[in-house]
Amino acid sequence: MKLLTYSRDGADQVGVLASDQTSVIPLRALGCPVSSMQQLIEESTPDSLRQLSQAAAAWAGETIPLSQVGKRPPVPLFRRDMICIGYNFKNHAQEIAQLRGESAKSAEVAEPIYFSKRTAYATGDGDPIPYVPGYAENLDCGVEAAVVIGKDALNISPEEAGDYIFGYTVANDMCDTRLNKVYTQPFLGKSMDGYMPVGPWIVTADEFPKDPEFHLRLWVNDNLRQEGTTASLVFSIPYIVSQLSRNMTLKAGTMISTGSPANRDAGNPEKLKIYPGDVIRCEIDGIGSISNPVVEIV
Repeated sequence: MKLLTYSRDGADQVGVLASDQTSVIPLRALGCPVSSMQQLIEESTPDSLRQLSQAAAAWAGETIPLSQVGKRPPVPLFRRDMICIGYNFKNHAQEIAQLRGESAKSAEVAEPIYFSKRTAYATGDGDPIPYVPGYAENLDCGVEAAVVIGKDALNISPEEAGDYIFGYTVANDMCDTRLNKVYTQPFLGKSMDGYMPVGPWIVTADEFPKDPEFHLRLWVNDNLRQEGTTASLVFSIPYIVSQLSRNMTLKAGTMISTGSPANRDAGNPEKLKIYPGDVIRCEIDGIGSISNPVVEIV
């Protein structure tokens, strides 16, 4: 089931993508009177989601064409910082080591490298990514599968992790590489407004295995820049969710972005530059795709 947030009549609403994949069924029409995706995540159970999915599949009433609603991120307001994992594709870690003039050995990590993105508001499909001349003009991007936690998780095992996942969405881990280098860590360079595109919806976890294998691709304009599969993650999704829950409660609605593959033109920084007017498209099989234009901020 694909769950989305959309704007209509000046307000955000929550719905299910209809079977035609081009229209939405409002949750209220299905007897689910939640006011936000966050509320749905917090209050739903596997049984209630199953019933909702069955009701949507049997729906014979009117639907709203996606062309008639405003696109919104599935969870427009993050409850907490977005949690990210660095170097979770070995080839990406090797790419960074190469760019820094370091040995391939330095790319090997024994434990996940976690960081957060201080992003209050998510960026939706079609929303702009800012290019700020003289400050943030060294943009980098990364397609990632993002996990949405469905209920508070504390000290859970990897085997239990799947029971705590509400669903998955597409994420683009934007950053400014100059800021990352100047401040020696990624917090500021990854936390600017517009640097966390997610969407276009959340696909509920029951659509996938407990440890799903996602095929990821990223284009800048028409050029395929990244491609990979989560089967190549250094640290699996169940492992990540379990470890993060160790003495730290993952609240329902928390999003965890799980890492991006290497660039196809790794080692050639000139080919990886991003400019105003470029369009970045991230796609994950079984979930969907998001596209965001790069827009100069004057």
